[in-house]
Amino acid sequence: DVSTTLSSIVVASAGLVSDVNVTINITHTFDGDLDIVMIGPNGTRVELTTDNGSSGDNFVNTVFDDQAATSITAGVAPFTGSFRPEGLLSALNGISAAGTWTLEVTDDAGADTGTLNSWSLSITNPAGAYVCTSCSLATPGEATGLLFTSKTAVSWSAAAGASGYYLYRGELANLPNLLDATDDSCQVGLTNGLSLAGVSDPAAGLEWYLVRGWNTGGYGSAGAATAGARVHDSSGTCP
Repeated sequence: DVSTTLSSIVVASAGLVSDVNVTINITHTFDGDLDIVMIGPNGTRVELTTDNGSSGDNFVNTVFDDQAATSITAGVAPFTGSFRPEGLLSALNGISAAGTWTLEVTDDAGADTGTLNSWSLSITNPAGAYVCTSCSLATPGEATGLLFTSKTAVSWSAAAGASGYYLYRGELANLPNLLDATDDSCQVGLTNGLSLAGVSDPAAGLEWYLVRGWNTGGYGSAGAATAGARVHDSSGTCP
């Protein structure tokens, strides 16, 4: 009889799909009557085979694989081996593997009958168990190459992962505060670029400048006392 059979597999992994193969075993006395569709958890439908096989019998360990050498339309019942489906299973790539995967088998003609004996999924998921469900952005790397481009402007090299940069200044006595996690002596400015102008008014004494990358994960390293992105200059006061 004309009818549709639905069979489902529930997948628990929440990783993203990078490849899907489907294997089926069906007993049927006229394969050309069958339309078979794979339905992903997001509702995407992929045509595996439609009316192929003519009066041939059965699908026996038939693997639908986008990378197969032979199309299902060129195969012969019982289609044992690997075949490219009529649609593209790659349409399911990039979705979450988690959820209900459904095989839809429709017999669209009368007289002949059959049985869906078994089917299985092979899902490639490179993320595997390492899927991030609650992630924090890593703090930036250390900015380097801090130098004066004029008496009132400084520039520096990019810090990996930085969304912006804070520039600080302190007198020599404040240097320890510029090198640890405590508040720095003086925040001169914040910029998304790699330079800042208007940083100095003449002031007495030796002063130190420090730039630190910033993003939503926190602040980048201030570096070691004998290295890192800092220079000293005898001019400048906090605005």
